[in-house]
Amino acid sequence: MTDAAQFQDIADPVTLETLRQLTELPTPVVSLYVPTARSRPESERAPLELRALLDPAREQLAERGLTDDETDALLAPVRALQEDPVVWSEQAEGLAIFASPGGMRSYRIARDVPASVTVGQVPHLLPLVPVAAGDDRYVVLTLSQKQVRLFEATPHSITQIDLGDTPADIDDMERRNVRQTQLQHQHQPRGGGGGQTASHHGHGGAADIADIQVDKFVREVADGVRNRVGRTASAPPIVLAAVAEYLPKLKETGQLPTLQEEIVAGNHEATSPAELLERSRSIAAARLADDRQERRDRAAELLGTGRATLDPRSALAAAREGRAGELLIDPQAVGSADDEATALDEAVAAALLTGAELHDVPDLPQGAQLAALLRY
Repeated sequence: MTDAAQFQDIADPVTLETLRQLTELPTPVVSLYVPTARSRPESERAPLELRALLDPAREQLAERGLTDDETDALLAPVRALQEDPVVWSEQAEGLAIFASPGGMRSYRIARDVPASVTVGQVPHLLPLVPVAAGDDRYVVLTLSQKQVRLFEATPHSITQIDLGDTPADIDDMERRNVRQTQLQHQHQPRGGGGGQTASHHGHGGAADIADIQVDKFVREVADGVRNRVGRTASAPPIVLAAVAEYLPKLKETGQLPTLQEEIVAGNHEATSPAELLERSRSIAAARLADDRQERRDRAAELLGTGRATLDPRSALAAAREGRAGELLIDPQAVGSADDEATALDEAVAAALLTGAELHDVPDLPQGAQLAALLRY
């Protein structure tokens, strides 16, 4: 087992596609959030917290006209989960549970959540937006001639990901180049064409040749990473873990616009994912904070032009009509009244179904819980 595999976070993957699928659950949907813990004795309180939510869940279902038998059937998987000690032995910081006539889904999340239960026509997704939006996601690239590794990270987790077409080391690059040359020769036409291969005799020594190979290696790494994580300014920040000489070489390629100026300096061929996370977290945090501030500033600017709204009901209408391009949501958004909380959840569901972006942005203008940036 690799070191990276040993450091897989216990939290379940939750993406915007996960949220979109949740919006398709048959109604009514019971959404339960339970604060959990990774170790005892704190973890022993979680099943009790969930059991305390079942009575209010029954009451809300009864208010919607469900019979006792229908309610028992809908909540049966939740009760079974609550009584299963194995479930509670491996938890993260929070647990999200969604029960509907179509069954139950649960997700361990690396985020503290207060205990809550909501029954509605759409799932209560607001607490999952900060997890799914990926606004705290970044990439760690470890680079040396002997080893290249790529990690996807958040402040709480780090996971090694496939390199794609990025060379795994400088020897891997050279093997690929040899194979490519052989294939080219195989497909060249035989016989005379009068063409001759010119020979060029340079004056560079072995050191010059080695430098040329390293530069080529860095360019191919940059190309591979670009293809893997994206080339635009909206791609996640990339934190380099390598000796300092690689940073200017990577920047010179122009392929990685989100490469950070600060690096985790040194040779990291033997550095564990846990240590990489610890040493890269603060570097990425500064860039992620800048990204959130840019979105905040854009919302404030658009408010003066009629191209943004802070009202959840107006945001809901815009999302349903496909006019909402982005929803910026405060991570603590809950709604100040039941109808406003419902509008927030319905706006999120409509945004997911009409292709709007969702972003986790605290401290929105005027203390709003949501800002919808409109396409028109």
